[in-house]
Amino acid sequence: MTVTKLVLGEELAECLDLKIPTAVDFVADVFEEITSELEKGNTVSLQGFGQFRLIDKDSRPGRNPKTNEPHVISKRRVCVLKNGVWLHDAATSFADSYRVDLSN
Repeated sequence: MTVTKLVLGEELAECLDLKIPTAVDFVADVFEEITSELEKGNTVSLQGFGQFRLIDKDSRPGRNPKTNEPHVISKRRVCVLKNGVWLHDAATSFADSYRVDLSN
């Protein structure tokens, strides 16, 4: 399932008894605020969920996977999320529920 702003807004509207457009606007505003703070060079922490930050990556050698042709991957800035405790635990329990035992 892909989680979109609309899906988050619908869930929020249901939990808080809001109209869907109001809840979707709220979700959009939260993401806009996160984006704005990252553009200023700040780190954004959401307690339990994680920490968003920007990192600069140097250029590096790579290859085209279709042709195996060498290619230089350019220098760039990326947003990374360091998982918080709550998100880590939720992801781990989800993964454990789908674990397959291959030792047989």
